Amino acid sequence: MSRHLGTCRRVEIPAWARPIRHDMVDANITITALAREIGFSRAYISDVMNGTRISPEAQEKIIRWHEQNFRQSNSNTKEAI
Repeated sequence: MSRHLGTCRRVEIPAWARPIRHDMVDANITITALAREIGFSRAYISDVMNGTRISPEAQEKIIRWHEQNFRQSNSNTKEAI
């Protein structure tokens, strides 16, 4: 009996999402919490941030959320507001 093994496609995390994901981890904020705040499902936002789904609308909302919830400190690092 043979099984079909799907192809594993490795997708690089988009450059715009890396600092946002880093700040979220540092502030202990989940994808679920972000998705809830900006009005998308957790799965959808996870796909967008992982680069497996392209959504300019979701990307814009994620970036705007990040700008509103984190601020640049004098030491050039982000701090949760």
